[in-house]
Amino acid sequence: MTTPVIARADALNVHVMTDRALPTMLTVLLLLVYAQGYIERMGVPPHLVKIALEMPIFLIIVHLTNRGVHRFPPGSVLVALYVLWTVVAAIYHGDGMLAALLYCRYVIYAYVVFAAVWSTPLTETAIAILNTTVTLLFMIQIVASAHEVFVRGERIEAHVGALYAKGGALATEFPLLAMGLTVPFYLYYRRNPLFLVLSWAFSLVGYASGKRAMYFLGPFLYVLIFGWYLVRERSSESVKRAVGGGLIFVSLIPVLLVGVSKSHGISDSRSEGLLDRVAYALDAALEYTTAEKQAGRTTGRTSTGRRVLSSIWNEEAETIVFGWGPAAMRDGEAQRYEALMITYGICGWARDVICIGWPGMLIYFLFHLRMFIYLRSCAPPRHSPYWMAVRFGAEIAFLVMLMSHIAYSSSVATGGQLGYVYFYVLALLTSPQQRQAVQSGSQPDHRNYRSTF
Repeated sequence: MTTPVIARADALNVHVMTDRALPTMLTVLLLLVYAQGYIERMGVPPHLVKIALEMPIFLIIVHLTNRGVHRFPPGSVLVALYVLWTVVAAIYHGDGMLAALLYCRYVIYAYVVFAAVWSTPLTETAIAILNTTVTLLFMIQIVASAHEVFVRGERIEAHVGALYAKGGALATEFPLLAMGLTVPFYLYYRRNPLFLVLSWAFSLVGYASGKRAMYFLGPFLYVLIFGWYLVRERSSESVKRAVGGGLIFVSLIPVLLVGVSKSHGISDSRSEGLLDRVAYALDAALEYTTAEKQAGRTTGRTSTGRRVLSSIWNEEAETIVFGWGPAAMRDGEAQRYEALMITYGICGWARDVICIGWPGMLIYFLFHLRMFIYLRSCAPPRHSPYWMAVRFGAEIAFLVMLMSHIAYSSSVATGGQLGYVYFYVLALLTSPQQRQAVQSGSQPDHRNYRSTF
């Protein structure tokens, strides 16, 4: 990539010294994020890992500062409003600026990645290296989970591949994101069923962590992807590919049933019939997500969401507007919203409502909607099957992020594992700087780097 020189101060494609370093910063960030679990399990203190993870973000911020603002990236106003509202809620509740920053920092970090890629010209070689890095890091999660299950003979909820060492919803959300980014390559790039097999192989991450939601959300997402594809294309070729996808799914049903039979809480060893086992698993999942204790405390995601919706409007106007403060979800502070009687099941939107009020929740939702609309407004790269696959994958990734935020967990806004990759892809597809590479029909140089993503 060329080094500095500025012919016009307001030129969008102006080059600065730190442009050359951005791909390295992003690569280091992704390597640290997707190896975080192994790093912590090796004995490195978690606080040191967090510091290491934030160093590349700090350097990317320095790069953006060095570049200057020639044109604000899309969504910047809504991100600024979200941060501002968090600060106002913190001031109102006396939580302090540090609590506000800690609450919204991963939203800021993910947007920093987007803004950097959106505003910085990248060479095709740099894009190829970054895309290959993402592909390999995703596949390493499968290898790490396979080692956990088949070599060590363990299924530990806290271990999410090499990605994380403290369990949580990532063991479900990561496989869904990976599936959403992989299946489109079968649909648009190359009619190779191995793409579909690979998309299901990510489910091993959830199986190794003992997560049960993947057995329900995985098939739902898979069918949704093919349904959306058929509606988009409406051609005989799309029907053929959808039939191929259906055959792969049918062939993998026995594997999914084995996973269900070995998952505590949704398996029924007394029944031998296939339909009876499926019915039992569905009933168990429904009961789990709607559960309430005898004392009236909610323990499921659906029941907790209903509780937030029904109870919050009975609170004072200040609570509806500012919640219970950005620090309300921290250890030892849960008594702030004790009136809601929630034990478990707070999803992303509910977290925002509780901590920064309904306006903060709506701002964050509108931000994601704004980014999706902006993606859809950009001309699709119809001359490149590779970039068409990436484009459709980004649209599916939006649905995964939205579904996770609304109905599953708060991981989208409280960690970078999903957001960094999503916003990196989004920036590639919408950036004026990368438009020539995406729209001209070219794709990352595969002479030296083979990348499926």
